Amino acid sequence: EPEHKIYNVCNGTSIDYQTLAEKIRSISNKDLEVEADTHGLNTEYSGNNSLLLKELLDYKFTSADEYIPRMYEWTLRNQHTIDPSQFQY
Repeated sequence: EPEHKIYNVCNGTSIDYQTLAEKIRSISNKDLEVEADTHGLNTEYSGNNSLLLKELLDYKFTSADEYIPRMYEWTLRNQHTIDPSQFQY
């Protein structure tokens, strides 16, 4: 039984939005200009996963360099199921 009801699921390593966008652009093999609009936001994508780690113990998270290409490929294969209106900007 989990100790808490809500957990922040992340690998605990921060990455700034510009770097994240550049990695995705590079994977896409498209010649696109990358501009990360962080107005009103923190400048990095990060999270505190300490509650989760207390319960998972020796769990090893996937690195951004490994999961970003996998997520990109999944998104390409599943575009037809993604409803952009469900995203909040």
